[in-house]
Amino acid sequence: MVGHAEPSVATFHRFETVNAPGTVLYRKPPNAPLFAVSSQGVGVTVTPLTPPSPATPPRTPAHHQGLSGAGSLARQSPAPPTADSLAEARAAANAGRWQRAAELADRTLAAEPMRAAAHFLRGQIYEHEGQPDQALAAYRRSLYIDPTLAMGALAMADIWRADGHDADARRSYRSALRLLDPLAPGDLVPESDGASAAELRAYIKAQIALLGR
Repeated sequence: MVGHAEPSVATFHRFETVNAPGTVLYRKPPNAPLFAVSSQGVGVTVTPLTPPSPATPPRTPAHHQGLSGAGSLARQSPAPPTADSLAEARAAANAGRWQRAAELADRTLAAEPMRAAAHFLRGQIYEHEGQPDQALAAYRRSLYIDPTLAMGALAMADIWRADGHDADARRSYRSALRLLDPLAPGDLVPESDGASAAELRAYIKAQIALLGR
């Protein structure tokens, strides 16, 4: 079980991914061979004890530039987007099918470059792939398009915190708190995978406390 800023394709590429509010779960596929886990430096390398099956491409989910880069963010797809492309992308992400989620998110962005939720999902994909700069840019776009998107500010804050940029993290966490102000405690927060405003406020306040003043 890992936090918003900790998913890693390199470390967990042989595991199935299960997204849950506030965390990502990795589990061994039911029919996979046993894994040998060895410590190497600060990370962990997972190696199968039996010959692996042919490698599969990374898969994606469903935790600042201006809009000028929105077009380049979306890779063109020969198939036209459907009304449910973003919903399909989220479902693929939640199933750990990262490549498919990325394709569907990019297809949505090619057709609707001003769709904040699609930029936010693309940021999550970039973050999972270990590309924090691209993730930050996507989250910035989501907030630029929808200034009420608290999860955009929260996702940025988590990246800043993980990178040791405490001042930027603190500022983004406080921005996320302000964006949550209009919501009642039990209200579900958009793009949060079912987290309530009360749950996110508690999480954000804990992170601010850890950062100190």
